[in-house]
Amino acid sequence: MTGFFRLVRAGAFALVFSVSGCTTLGPDFTAPDTAWLEAWESKLASTSTGSVDDLSQWWQVFNDPVLDQFIASVKRDSLPLDVAALRVLEARARLQIAESTLYPQVNQVSGSADYINASTGDAIPLIKDDSLVRYQVGLGVGWEPDFWGKFARLNESASSAYRATENDYYAAEVSVVSTMVDLYFAYKTTLQRLEITRSNGELQARSFDITRQLFEAGERAELDVQQAKAQYYATLSAIPAVEQALVEIGNAIAVLQGKLPNSVAELSAITPGLPAVGSIAVDVVPVDALLRRPDVNAALWSAAAQSAQLGIAEADFYPSIAFAGGASWSGINSSGLGDSLTLLAGPRLNWTIFDWGNLEGNLLVQDARLRQAVTGYRAVLISAAKEVDDAASAISNTAKQNDILHESVTASTRALSLAQTRYREGYADFQRVLDAQRALFNQQDRELSAQSAYFSAVSRLYRALGGGWSALSAATLRERGYESPESYPERWDDVLKSESN
Repeated sequence: MTGFFRLVRAGAFALVFSVSGCTTLGPDFTAPDTAWLEAWESKLASTSTGSVDDLSQWWQVFNDPVLDQFIASVKRDSLPLDVAALRVLEARARLQIAESTLYPQVNQVSGSADYINASTGDAIPLIKDDSLVRYQVGLGVGWEPDFWGKFARLNESASSAYRATENDYYAAEVSVVSTMVDLYFAYKTTLQRLEITRSNGELQARSFDITRQLFEAGERAELDVQQAKAQYYATLSAIPAVEQALVEIGNAIAVLQGKLPNSVAELSAITPGLPAVGSIAVDVVPVDALLRRPDVNAALWSAAAQSAQLGIAEADFYPSIAFAGGASWSGINSSGLGDSLTLLAGPRLNWTIFDWGNLEGNLLVQDARLRQAVTGYRAVLISAAKEVDDAASAISNTAKQNDILHESVTASTRALSLAQTRYREGYADFQRVLDAQRALFNQQDRELSAQSAYFSAVSRLYRALGGGWSALSAATLRERGYESPESYPERWDDVLKSESN
């Protein structure tokens, strides 16, 4: 019965069309409701440094020229961004294909020529005195008016898919920038960890020398010497692992920039140590910052592209009329025979009446995909809110942790000094010195890890807000994916004309 009702509805549409002209089937996409965002906000401790107003170059809140250079390099040379840009080019070309369906098509041009023996009528491969030449040229033109808006929806879907791919590029840029910031501070942290390890090794080496001298003078037992030696060498053994971590982070920075491992000379410009820990000047994260996130926009445009597919699927239920025409010119090179011209024109009706549920099934498939896309958009948006909230909380808590650990390091430094003095004066055994050395090394490492976690949280916040991308221009697309201007196909220029506006 479904097919019967579809047939009745199609007939009614055909009647309406004959009176009122073309229509566009399918839903007009509207963004899903996000009213819950109005009640959501994420708060941060407010200070006088930093701002979320300019997200495109957020890393400048660190005021680090070396970091700025690395960001510029990765934006220019990152291979993942090249791939993302080429996908934008592909989507733009697909949009051009969709746009072309709105216009008449010259869909066939043909031609042929035969050499014919005049006496036998057989085709021959070479021209001879008694041969004739038979020739024919044909041209076909077709056009299907968009009665039901099928081609308009096809163009709408391709346009939305193009915008989704464009936002995928922006999301890739956000990811690449924040990853570079993380790697940069990880490299600085590792350099600082190497300095702390070596500094503690030097401190323990002095203790080792003192215990050996006291033992040789008969004032202390050999146990003190062996304990000092064991702790000293244990600290030295940590240095190669830190140096290996430094190599791996440096290689990760190189690869992110599209360079070979161990080939980034600029790493030598990175100095150990982290900036002073503070807070970012944000009282409330603006709700519209989440809605501007590239991955959120990509999910929204993907849903819009899928929505248009419903109109395409629904148009398949109704008849389509295509107007086709053609011209054929033929003749033989004989004075007694003239050329002939044939013209053909007329409409062609296509209408699937009985399909045993095929069209209905396709419509349901497209509807299910739309629901998936809309639900996926909501999931991305909620996940974005979680990322912002997590990063905001991490900034606040790691800042508090740093304050506490700084006091702990200060106390551990003083405790070691007192333990060493009491040991030299004979008022304490060497175990107190060993314990104080281990405590200082441990607290210094914890403080450094907490500082690193703070800057990682800052990076996470700006990544969660979708910061770090800039508008994609036609010039950027021309440069991406092609090794030199000579290898760039000029045919892309016509496709990209609209991107220059």
